[in-house]
Amino acid sequence: NATCMNTTNSENSLFGFGFGLAMSGVDSLYLMKQHDFSLLGFDHLVNTRRLLLNRYPEASFLIIMVVVDSGFEGPQSNLNNLEDIYSISNIRINLMNDVPSIKYCFSNRKFELCEIVAISQRTLKCNIGLEQEMEIIDGFCCKKSSSLFEDNLPVLVNFGLVSPAFESAIELLRATSLDFHVVTQTFIDKNINVQFVKKIATKKRKVIVINSSKSKNKVSDMFCYELQRFNISPLYLTREDEVSWLKVNHDQFYLDKNQLLEYVTAASAD
Repeated sequence: NATCMNTTNSENSLFGFGFGLAMSGVDSLYLMKQHDFSLLGFDHLVNTRRLLLNRYPEASFLIIMVVVDSGFEGPQSNLNNLEDIYSISNIRINLMNDVPSIKYCFSNRKFELCEIVAISQRTLKCNIGLEQEMEIIDGFCCKKSSSLFEDNLPVLVNFGLVSPAFESAIELLRATSLDFHVVTQTFIDKNINVQFVKKIATKKRKVIVINSSKSKNKVSDMFCYELQRFNISPLYLTREDEVSWLKVNHDQFYLDKNQLLEYVTAASAD
């Protein structure tokens, strides 16, 4: 019972259209080709949404956007700033990193007035991994019934959409034969995400935090600050603004593998 409309490239109008439908009690979903185009709808994402929250609408407006992170797309197609959108709009951003995250987003819950669903363009042509026994805690996906909250094994935490940098870190850690935990962010919410720190902050634990986004207002910053309050010094792997983003280039974040190995080796020595 869905009405499907093929629209023109008029993002600001379409954002307003979606909020207008919500105000009329009609649920809607906007499939947007690129995360970059969301910049044209900021007025609605911030101001229109705030006005409508005072009217307590029953319907929801869901925005599904593709983050162009596959590289060689050029300066107008390489935005990867979901956390900046979250910072200015306070809209919940769901990250489609794996089957558990997808199911958690779309199964048995009521959507807020407006939510964003983000998926990596790099993964659109990839086979999604087999579903494992996972659970979502404080906005993070982790292996169910593991000893994550009891032991002091290293924890690898990915913020934002999963990237080759994160995948290479997993391969590198596996090659060391060390046991470790893997955790991926399922939705962006600073207050909720930071609560996860209290659950993993065991004595002498080493935490590797990876964030491949280009945002200036990273939720992972606060996560690392909170870890330090528990006397945990995380290895924080992220990237800053680069001149190369202004040109067509590979647009990938590469880890310092030696730095990562030194950190986990120190963890095993402790």
